[in-house]
Amino acid sequence: MTSPYADSLLAGKRILITGGGTGLGRGVAQHLVQHGADVHLWGRRLGVLEVAAEEASGSRPGSVHVHVVDVRQFDRVDAAMETIWREHGPLTGVVNNAAANFIARTESLSPRAFEAVTSTVMNGSFHTTLAAGRRWIAEGPAWQRRLDADHLGVDGFGVRRPVGDGQGGRARHDHVSGSGVGQARHSRQRTRAGPDPPPTTHGRRSTRPTGVRWARRRPTRSRPGGRAR
Repeated sequence: MTSPYADSLLAGKRILITGGGTGLGRGVAQHLVQHGADVHLWGRRLGVLEVAAEEASGSRPGSVHVHVVDVRQFDRVDAAMETIWREHGPLTGVVNNAAANFIARTESLSPRAFEAVTSTVMNGSFHTTLAAGRRWIAEGPAWQRRLDADHLGVDGFGVRRPVGDGQGGRARHDHVSGSGVGQARHSRQRTRAGPDPPPTTHGRRSTRPTGVRWARRRPTRSRPGGRAR
C-alpha cells in the first residue's frame, strides 16, 4: 500500500520499540523505517529480533538495531539505554509495545500468571520510560535542559516536572500519579494540573473542566413578610 506521507518525514528520528521482534512492534518498525527513522528493537529472543530487523530495514539497510533486553529488569533496561545513548545518540521517541498475556478466563489465572503479565506490561513500560526520560531531561534539547534536576522526583508511577507559570519565572509542579492527578504549591501559586480547557466563543479559555456541569446559585429574594426564599 502506498503511503501518503513523505519518505523523509521521520528523517533524523531515533525511535525505540520494545517487544519489536513480533506482532505490532514488528509492523510499526517497518513503517517508521520507510519514512526515514532509525529504529531500535528490544526483545528477549535474538533470532526473532534479527529476522524482524532484516525485514524492516529492507528499504534502508543498517537503519534497524537490535538489543536483547528483558524490560522487567530495570538494571538491564538502564544499561541498554546507556548503550544507545553512547553509541547512537539520544532517542527521540519510545514505543512501549512489549506485552505478555494469557488467553484464559480471569478466575483461572494464578497470581504468578498475573504477575507475569503486569511485570512486562506495567513494570516494563515504567522501566523503559524512566530510563529514557531521565536522560531526556539531563541531555535533551535546550527547552528540556532548562528543567532543574532538583525538581525531578518519582512517586509511584508519577513524575513531577517544573512548568513555568509566566509570572516572574516562578515554577509550579504538575504531579501525575497512578492514583490520579494531584496539585502542588510552589511560590505560593495555586495551579491546575491537566490539559488546557477548551476555548470559548469569546476567544477566552473557559476555566471549567470539560464535561462538568456547574450549578449557578440563584439570588435570594424576600417574600412579603420578610421571609427569604
